Amino acid sequence: MARAETDSKSRSKMPPSLWQPPLSYHGGHINSTSSSICLVLSKNQSPTDMAMRPLTLLLLLSSSVSMSTLIAAEDDDQAALLAFKAAAGHNDGGTLASWNSSSTGGFCSWEGVTCDDGRHRRVVALRLPSRGLTGVLSPAIGNLSFLKTLNLSNNRFGGDVPASLGHLRCLETLDLSNVFSGELPSNLSSCTNLKVMILAYNQLSGCVPPDLGDKLTRLWFLNLENNSLSGVVPESLANLSLLTVMPLGLNQFEGTITPGLGRVLSLRQLTLAFNRLLGEPPASLYNLSSLERLQSQGNMLHGGILNGIGSRFPRMQILSLAENQFTGTIPASLPNHTALEWLDLSENRFSGYVPSALGRLRALESLNLRVNRLQADNTVVWEFITSLSNCSQLKELLQSQQCSHWAASKFNSESLNGPRSYTLGWHWDLRKHPLRHWQSSQPQLT
Repeated sequence: MARAETDSKSRSKMPPSLWQPPLSYHGGHINSTSSSICLVLSKNQSPTDMAMRPLTLLLLLSSSVSMSTLIAAEDDDQAALLAFKAAAGHNDGGTLASWNSSSTGGFCSWEGVTCDDGRHRRVVALRLPSRGLTGVLSPAIGNLSFLKTLNLSNNRFGGDVPASLGHLRCLETLDLSNVFSGELPSNLSSCTNLKVMILAYNQLSGCVPPDLGDKLTRLWFLNLENNSLSGVVPESLANLSLLTVMPLGLNQFEGTITPGLGRVLSLRQLTLAFNRLLGEPPASLYNLSSLERLQSQGNMLHGGILNGIGSRFPRMQILSLAENQFTGTIPASLPNHTALEWLDLSENRFSGYVPSALGRLRALESLNLRVNRLQADNTVVWEFITSLSNCSQLKELLQSQQCSHWAASKFNSESLNGPRSYTLGWHWDLRKHPLRHWQSSQPQLT
């Protein structure tokens, strides 16, 4: 009776998943299953056998517990996926029709689900872009502890981004471009393996977590474009030494541009367009010699452009400083950007003459200088128009309203190939077409 009471008390102190039935003594061998262990003892065992008995028992217990844990983990993954389905609602295409517990092949065969190649059958990727899914994102998604890729882009998920995403410590790629609202979960910075984070085209508000750049040191692609995010651009983003692409446009960021961004030497694309940024851009930005696209239009930035800008960005393809309060002259070194395809300096306070050497920009497709204080008062200073005849790729030319009919006639459009537009009032609106100049660099989510 005392022995039975002791076994009962010991069992009650153990976690249910780890509890095993009492040992049974039978004949001359050991039987082990996932639910029980039978240790068979012989009366004539040697001292060595007796000494090895605890180790053997420990190994068997460990194997049994591991098997039970794996089965439980698979059940957790399936339960998380079914919770995702229940919260996602239904779509006309029946994308989630295959998601049921009786399907052949199990949850690893469900559409959009990828499991690892090992025996563990853990979900490592969930890819369901452009499936017409609605509803909300279930917090159970945070139980997919082996998940590396979560791509739900271009659906209609709403509500809050679940804070449980911060539990996904293996996550490398996250794309939730939907209609989510609320604030960014502060614990997203716990996903320290993240390399790609895209939360663009939502309705997110509030501030970006200030420690985002301190912990996500592997991040190379960060897209928060087209939300209602406010506050300052976190200084910690300057610690993202691998960052290559960072569109932050079409938000409500305010304050000045943090000088620390000039330390992110890997940056190739930086979009700060249509925010509430003010002040003079920090001189440290001229250190970003790898920049190919810089868009800061639609802010309240002021100051002049560095005269030597042409030698600072040898790879520059897209440069848009429009709709700010920049002053001074257009630098004569600007034509040194031989790869430049798009130049928009419109709606500022630039003065002086337009450099005639703009004709050296052979790759130029669009030039917009309208609504400035530029001068063009004689035949000589209009030579830049003639020089643009060398720009065989030019498709759009937007000049100041001061441009005379004579100047337009001097432009030799016959030297250009293909259809072209040279209207005086044309303006490309990034608010309507925000992807035109960076969408080609969206990462292929795998």
